[in-house]
Amino acid sequence: MAAATAELIRAAEAGDLSRAQAAVDAGAAVEGRGESGSSPMHYACEFGHITLVEWLHAQGAAINAATCIRSWD
Repeated sequence: MAAATAELIRAAEAGDLSRAQAAVDAGAAVEGRGESGSSPMHYACEFGHITLVEWLHAQGAAINAATCIRSWD
């Protein structure tokens, strides 16, 4: 996993929008996946970071993406 995408995932977990923006500026993939198969959007939703969810969606992240565990539909 690319370092920028890993940073975006950590920012999504923390709800840190400025850190997420910096990660995307550094080349992070908004649809990138962590080791668990979860995307930054999954983490932002899981931890209730609504502003980050909205921002990720505006950047093109899917709001109904499946994980390796199950679909969100």
